[in-house]
Amino acid sequence: MKKVTLIELSASTTRAIGVRILSSVAKQKGYHCTLVFMCGETFELRAGQNKIMQYNIKIVDQVLELVEGSDLVGLSFLTNLFDKAVQLTTSIKHKLNIPIIWGGVHTTARPEEALQYADMACIGEGENTFGELLERIKEGRSYKDIRGIWINNDGNLIKNPIRPLEQDLDSFPFQDFEIEGKYFYNKKKMEMMSLTEDDFMMLSGKRFNLMMSRGCPYACSYCYNSTWKGIYKGQKYLRTRSVKNVIDELSNAISKFPFINGISFSDDDFFSKPMRMFQEFSEQYSLNIGLPFRAQITPQSVDTKKLNLLVECGLRAISMGVQTASKKINAIYGRPSDMNTKIVNSAHIFGELYNKYKNEGFIRPEYDFIIDSYWETEEDVYETIELILQFPKPFHLNIASLIPYPGTAIYEKVKEQNLIKDEMVEIYRRQMNDFFYLTFRRIFPNFFMIYLEILPNFIMKFLARKKVRRVVSKMLPEAVLDKIFKFKKIFDKFERLKQIIFKRNYSR
Repeated sequence: MKKVTLIELSASTTRAIGVRILSSVAKQKGYHCTLVFMCGETFELRAGQNKIMQYNIKIVDQVLELVEGSDLVGLSFLTNLFDKAVQLTTSIKHKLNIPIIWGGVHTTARPEEALQYADMACIGEGENTFGELLERIKEGRSYKDIRGIWINNDGNLIKNPIRPLEQDLDSFPFQDFEIEGKYFYNKKKMEMMSLTEDDFMMLSGKRFNLMMSRGCPYACSYCYNSTWKGIYKGQKYLRTRSVKNVIDELSNAISKFPFINGISFSDDDFFSKPMRMFQEFSEQYSLNIGLPFRAQITPQSVDTKKLNLLVECGLRAISMGVQTASKKINAIYGRPSDMNTKIVNSAHIFGELYNKYKNEGFIRPEYDFIIDSYWETEEDVYETIELILQFPKPFHLNIASLIPYPGTAIYEKVKEQNLIKDEMVEIYRRQMNDFFYLTFRRIFPNFFMIYLEILPNFIMKFLARKKVRRVVSKMLPEAVLDKIFKFKKIFDKFERLKQIIFKRNYSR
């Protein structure tokens, strides 16, 4: 039997939806598929100005052992893992000489760059493209004309046209959750290990992750959806699986792993579905699944009728993308500039739901924000702070620095204005999830942002007064702010420990 190995670099756990579906595609085509989860935390930060992120050589050698004997190797990753993808690709080609295909959003944005290292680049969604490629390899036929694949043919690039989007998402197989043939990086033992059911339970946090829809109704300039919508212009981009298809996948997963106690939907905007689908989903989910679940929402799609339906059937966690309250920055992001009132009203609705259902497991609402935009002033940040001070507590803020990823509309604006000096250092080698607040600008309003959720509002409102914040900010030099920023990660670790104890998930 032919063998294919898929290496997932981007996921922080083994909950990687894309490669698990591709693994199922490979099995449908008669291949043995090995999945390798690098879990996103196996890098070493080299000393020096370039800060190249690399895997430990011992880990690379162990990955090569898993890859050996494959007829094809696929790597999926985000921009901030580019160095690691190059390292693994170079090692595989040098020592094993196996054909390698890169995929994912970065490859779609930069296919010519990908072909400097890989043999093939998958452009856009990959299920049908990957399936045809495997069929051709198995049959010994040429694959140089497959739509959706660019090929490095001895230095000559073959640029095949994009494959149309699959509109029937039910035609794709479910994620491959067989334990056999799965490997992961064990941080405790610092080596690649075969995944066991206990490992999967620990890494997944007993939650099952899936998507009901693909695409987003919006095209924010900082988001890769602006990339995808560009290459699929004229096609229906937002697509949804049938309720039956989703319930069947969940039922299969729960039957296989009875320890699953929660569901996470990774849709860009779970609420961007018609009411009739919500009614059907609520009924079928209550009847067949009944587990608490998490969903993401945008301010534009908040709808109390939909919310009530979902809460009735198990919605117990909400994450809403706000990003900024500044009209100026929202205009740059391509987002509505008149949403602040609705955002505050939505936060109060979520607060009421929390108070009503917290004894039934409803967790504090989460809100996503982006700071450190190239055009953002301190006053822009204070606008956002004043918005958040209207949110009822408790809540959690997910805060990230703006990174203009290649292929996005914001990247084009940044390049046009010559705001990037060193693209590799400032974009490729910046970590998307900065859990330790290392890359945030050391300015007083950013201190506000990371402490807003934990300090009492009366203190924050006092510090936010214009006269007070001017005086205090002058009293806190960057070195002191740096210490305050770093202390927050200690607090976060204690919060995480409390959650582990509360949920009794001691294996984590």
